[in-house]
Amino acid sequence: MLSHLKTPVTVREPLGTYTDGKPNHAERPAKALFLEFTQADLDVFGAVQDGRIALLSPDAAPSPGCQIVLEGGKTLDVAKARACVNHAGEVVAWRCAVAGGTVNRAN
Repeated sequence: MLSHLKTPVTVREPLGTYTDGKPNHAERPAKALFLEFTQADLDVFGAVQDGRIALLSPDAAPSPGCQIVLEGGKTLDVAKARACVNHAGEVVAWRCAVAGGTVNRAN
């Protein structure tokens, strides 16, 4: 699975602290694969008809409220994150329901 995660991204996690009125973030690099869908996983997004799923490398460990930053500065908000585990119980990727921005279909 990791061989398919080729798009470099940054996971931006809010720290809950502020400097000069701006929120502080922790940032960590990750690799991603983006998938688009219609009608599938509708329960994750509520009434949204189209959506986007990001698969992130296992070291990314995203949480709801964090953002995925693409090259060029586009950001995607993580609405929900679930671990993808193998038979041994090891996390092999993170499946994130994301909203916002646009993703190149070639990714």
